[in-house]
Amino acid sequence: MALHWGRISVAAAVAAVVPLAAMALLMGSQGSADAAAVARDPSTLLRWVEAFVAGFAALGAAYWVARPLPSHRVLHGLIVGVLVIALDVALLVGNGTEFHWMHIAGNFGRLESAVFGGWIAGRGVRIPSAMLSG
Repeated sequence: MALHWGRISVAAAVAAVVPLAAMALLMGSQGSADAAAVARDPSTLLRWVEAFVAGFAALGAAYWVARPLPSHRVLHGLIVGVLVIALDVALLVGNGTEFHWMHIAGNFGRLESAVFGGWIAGRGVRIPSAMLSG
């Protein structure tokens, strides 16, 4: 069994950055430049949107990695999920952000979504390419 580390790494990096970009866009659209306020209050709408987008990003990334593989798709999805969580935790620790229950729940959702992405790739489910590219 060969793991496709190149695709896994790219997918994990993209899935970790997409929620951050979504939060930056939302904060810019609200006129709020105070990221520390969002980090302190995990109940804000931005945190909920970030968790939601993170789950879909992990699902799409794992699906992208697992779709062309002949086997071990769920394993590849699991590895993508673990790497996305590791990147997220590294960013949180690097920024000195305090951990809240929302971070734990969001990371659990990322892992579930990534495993599900690998699973649906193995079932022959086709996600429209427009959803994966945008």
